[in-house]
Amino acid sequence: MPPSREQRHDQLRVLPIGFRNAHAAVADQADGTVAAQNPDIISFAPGYPAPEAFAWDDYREIATSLLAGRQGGVLQYGPTRGHKPLLEFLVSLVGTRGIRTSTDDIIVTTGSQQGLDVIARLLLDPGDVALVELPSYAGAITAFRNVRADLVGVRQDRAGVDLDHLDSLTDRLAREGRRPKFLYVVPNFQNPTGQLMSLARRAALLEWAERRDMLLVEDDPYGALYFEGAATPAETRPIKADDASGRVLYLSSFSKTLAPRSGWRGLWPRRRWPRASKRPSRLSTSARAVSTNTWCTRRADAACSIGTCPSFARTTSTNAA
Repeated sequence: MPPSREQRHDQLRVLPIGFRNAHAAVADQADGTVAAQNPDIISFAPGYPAPEAFAWDDYREIATSLLAGRQGGVLQYGPTRGHKPLLEFLVSLVGTRGIRTSTDDIIVTTGSQQGLDVIARLLLDPGDVALVELPSYAGAITAFRNVRADLVGVRQDRAGVDLDHLDSLTDRLAREGRRPKFLYVVPNFQNPTGQLMSLARRAALLEWAERRDMLLVEDDPYGALYFEGAATPAETRPIKADDASGRVLYLSSFSKTLAPRSGWRGLWPRRRWPRASKRPSRLSTSARAVSTNTWCTRRADAACSIGTCPSFARTTSTNAA
């Protein structure tokens, strides 16, 4: 007989508070996830890409080619920071977004949520303040609350984060003797509002971070995912592209353009501490996964460069916003 609700509650009481927070967050999101699996429902609750746009044939061909070679490195543990060819590809990829970097500044993680978890464990202690957009991405809220951080919401207007409200909150926290550890933002098609932050507001936000000596955590899973005519590459230019002092932590993903959990997260300032922070949750990166992703992303990039971009690299899911 399955345990009663009271018995389950008693079981949860013996678990660490971080796990209890995570359990509650998963329960809150369960209804949306279940609904998304119903073929008769188009759910906007989770950010699921359209399955008909998955690159089935490409993944099958790439996996067959990798496994046919019987090279031990394909199925072996990989480096903690990620597969070197993938890291090198990511340097060129973010270069097209205006970001100049090197492989030393990039870490590959398993899906977007691990990147947020790494940032939370790296920067936040219990009771620390993290500023977030109001409303903000549920996955980020979960990651930050799991380490018992206090979240303070910053209002948005049509251009993005309300800088007057941001200054007011920062001043109020300073009077209380509290300094936020960072501001978390999703400038491109913000989750859950779908809003595109203006270029002027991005520049002003970076100036604010410089003036306040604050870190920005820029989450950009949607920057390459929009309907034709809805935006331009110039309008989705990352804040990180204009970051001259290394105060923007930039995260991105392939989860919305290739397939979930096939992405990378983390473009860091020129510091080495993120590598150690990843190890407790995942000692190494799957060589099989990143080898497959490297081949697939390179194929998509090459095809797009000659004007034959495949559907899986250009199709916009209705769940993008």
